[in-house]
Amino acid sequence: MSDIAEIFSEPTSRKTPAFSRLVPLVVLGALLSLTPVTDVLPTAWNTGLVVAGVSLLSAGLLVVFRGFTADRTTRSSAEVMAVFTEQDLCPTVIANANGDILSANTRARAQISAFPGARLQHCLKSRFANPAAILLRLQSNAEIHERAREDVVTVGSTIPISVFSVGQDVFCWRFLLDEDGQWDDAPFPVLTEGRNGAILRVNGMAEAILGHRPDVMGNLFPRDIPQPGEISLAETLDGQVPVTVSELSRSGTVRDLAFVADEICSPIRGRCPIR
Repeated sequence: MSDIAEIFSEPTSRKTPAFSRLVPLVVLGALLSLTPVTDVLPTAWNTGLVVAGVSLLSAGLLVVFRGFTADRTTRSSAEVMAVFTEQDLCPTVIANANGDILSANTRARAQISAFPGARLQHCLKSRFANPAAILLRLQSNAEIHERAREDVVTVGSTIPISVFSVGQDVFCWRFLLDEDGQWDDAPFPVLTEGRNGAILRVNGMAEAILGHRPDVMGNLFPRDIPQPGEISLAETLDGQVPVTVSELSRSGTVRDLAFVADEICSPIRGRCPIR
């Protein structure tokens, strides 16, 4: 039995109701349909009982048919995607809307221990502080726009995550591990601020200007943390330098901030790396 088949044998991954749940419905429908034969109840009730019994049996059959069709479609989609994801050069996972992994390529198994049957958020705990919130945010966007992407910044690294809907509440997740940050090679200073003012990342230009890698925004701006567009004094190894802060992007509690120091940006000199 394949990994995908094993997953769909689990009750939480199937749309088709379990046989034990259908038995009461079938028995009740059969009893109602056969009651007129026993002549136990008044003859005037026969038509109503037969209609009720047939309706219950038809409803049960319809539920089974729709569940079986949905499971078959989902299984086929997951199997096709599994073939393609195995050729991917980054960890790729196929999971349902509940986060249950249906299939994972070799790199996903090796790098994030993603195996069929496991929960995706549990596999990512070693990479992110709160993987459930990240997955929920991206999956919600994918449900609306069919795909979503986000560069998740952690301490010392940036992990781009992309997800797209395969259909039938199945999603394909790609994790570009150990990728360089999108602002690492930017020709202007950029730092990434996380929750509670923690500085998650500092690009080379920012480190060259500051002379160090600050841990929190309070160490960089001892007086007050400036809002985008404001001028504030930044603490460097050479003393305090007036800088103008600009917000480049924001994702949840993480935002990328560019700052232009007076030493490298002056209207008189006519050179400014960012406007």
